[in-house]
Amino acid sequence: MSHVDIETGHGYEVAGQDLADDLLKAILQSFTLIQDRRLFTTFVYTSVLAFELNSPSANLPEYDSTRTSDTANTKLSENQESPDWPANIKRAPHLTVSDYFELDIHKCGTKFTNSGIYHAIKSGNLAQLQRCIKYGEDVSLRDEEFGSSYLMLVVNCADLHSEKLYLPMLHELALAGCDPNISDCTGLPPLGEAIQKNLEDMMVSLLQLGSEGSDAIKALIQNDTGPFQMQTLKWYQKHTPSLRQAVENEDIRTIKRLLSHWCRVNVKYNSVTPYKMACNLYGKQHIICDLLETHFHTLEFIHSALAGNRDRVLDMKSNHHCDYGWLNKGYQENVLQPLQPRSVYDAVKALGHKHLLDIVPQPFHRPKTQPADSSVTSKLCIIS
Repeated sequence: MSHVDIETGHGYEVAGQDLADDLLKAILQSFTLIQDRRLFTTFVYTSVLAFELNSPSANLPEYDSTRTSDTANTKLSENQESPDWPANIKRAPHLTVSDYFELDIHKCGTKFTNSGIYHAIKSGNLAQLQRCIKYGEDVSLRDEEFGSSYLMLVVNCADLHSEKLYLPMLHELALAGCDPNISDCTGLPPLGEAIQKNLEDMMVSLLQLGSEGSDAIKALIQNDTGPFQMQTLKWYQKHTPSLRQAVENEDIRTIKRLLSHWCRVNVKYNSVTPYKMACNLYGKQHIICDLLETHFHTLEFIHSALAGNRDRVLDMKSNHHCDYGWLNKGYQENVLQPLQPRSVYDAVKALGHKHLLDIVPQPFHRPKTQPADSSVTSKLCIIS
């Protein structure tokens, strides 16, 4: 007897057979769907199935909807009996469970799930995402059922192994105007999702792109990050409060710290950027306005490079004055390492953007001065 668990939208595929619509319909009839943002939880206890394609819908026994996901995870023991399946669903010992397939509850598709941006993100294709944005697709679309934004979709698709692949997509979408503070139907923003999944690089990037922290987000770190709690909390505190909050509090020291950690200036909160807010509050001559204006284009250049967007990087170099030597002074590989200020070039190289290495200036290294006690001597030649 085989035990099949289909969790969070993932199931098993019978070796040697395609997943036919008839089987899919039959399986869906027996599922208990539990909406959890974009995922649903389903559980099936069965032997490996053979099915008749001529049967449009097999009458499978109903699954007990009162069971929780914890109890449903318990495997059948060898002494337990399987459900009584209809005659057209028979045991097939010659078939084996071989691979995973993904079930998407958006069976008929929506404007969000039918978009090119959606499919580019799901396939992890950064170039396709950039093309979709370039040709005018709306990055502000939200999932009609769950309220998720494209930034949330990126975080949902990423895991600890693929985080580096999806990281540039966050920068690309944010540069195109995707709001990093949009929450889904559960009230969770992309920042909270990244913290729950222990995606620390994504957490830092979202904070740099304008995500705002809160007591609820801080509680997620304390409750969900386990042994990495100290490291995650330290990096979270480095990038909070947001620029908007610092401007409101006229906290010049915090503003300087956030700018030195590559926190983006061109972020809109209720259609107002921190620069415009500072001008309204304090006047254009205020030091805060000067700080934000000075670093505006430099940080746009940096995030364009992190997004791997060659056209945008070239545009920023040609049409705007940028400080190419502006380092991320808050960077460190982990909390046990000392601070290691990082250049844009090094960050781009680490993300694998080889197509940018010829246009992103390398960090400037000052030549080492000759020590005073050097054995090198000089001779004065006098020509008379």
